[in-house]
Amino acid sequence: MTSPHTSPRIETKRELYRLFNEVPTLVDVQISYGRPPDIEDKHIVIGPVTGSVEISAMTGPGGPRQRDDLFEVAILVGAGQLGDTLEEAENKVAPILSAVEATLADYPTLPQVPEVLSATVSRIDGPDLAHIGDAQALAYAIVTVEVLARYTFGAP
Repeated sequence: MTSPHTSPRIETKRELYRLFNEVPTLVDVQISYGRPPDIEDKHIVIGPVTGSVEISAMTGPGGPRQRDDLFEVAILVGAGQLGDTLEEAENKVAPILSAVEATLADYPTLPQVPEVLSATVSRIDGPDLAHIGDAQALAYAIVTVEVLARYTFGAP
């Protein structure tokens, strides 16, 4: 169980950060927990969490409550630097996106976060989304991971 002072949402982001840092093909990719002050040429940003928590009835007076937490974590996968064409930026982002997808497919329950019942890719936007300006092309994709966690709030 996660620490009583955190939540499966925070632990999920930490676990995604840990997993991506262990992928050999991502060794030259900047992986950050939230937006870094300086974004490098190839990067993964583990972004915000959105979703809702369903709280079931208390098990007794003042007793613990079971929670089902269905949330999404946005993961920004991007590449591009000064002087890149759009095609070069897209070619850089494609293998990063593949590694992210493969990692998530390999760990559908995030084993270090026992409350997570499932963590699956629910949507991918891009990598054809791009920004071109000031002689720089940036290609990026947003991978949305849907997570279902079940835990007991207030349990010792």
